[in-house]
Amino acid sequence: MATVPVESKGVGVSVRDLAAQPEGERLKWTFTLACDEPEGCRGTLRVEVRYRSQGEPRVFSATREVDLPLGGEVRVGRTGQLEKVDGVDRVRVALVARPPEGPTPPGAQPRPTPRV
Repeated sequence: MATVPVESKGVGVSVRDLAAQPEGERLKWTFTLACDEPEGCRGTLRVEVRYRSQGEPRVFSATREVDLPLGGEVRVGRTGQLEKVDGVDRVRVALVARPPEGPTPPGAQPRPTPRV
């Protein structure tokens, strides 16, 4: 898909390789989140994609926990109702939860975001 405006609230990330492809009876959305924060990106992000299908406005959202260094990337995918996508108008990314600051509590295991 062509480049679309990305709004980012609370965290510096960019969205790359946004695509919607039919997969059987479903539509598979995929995109890459890339961290643009010098100190890394940690927390729960909500990505909202506003698009048009047969002239009607539509929206889908996906939530993903991330722990990325500057320049780190994670691939995100989500399936939805099979429909024709006329175009994507806007992508919004918001930080909805940040992990607590300080040392990891005893017994807790850090969960780095897998790279794909």
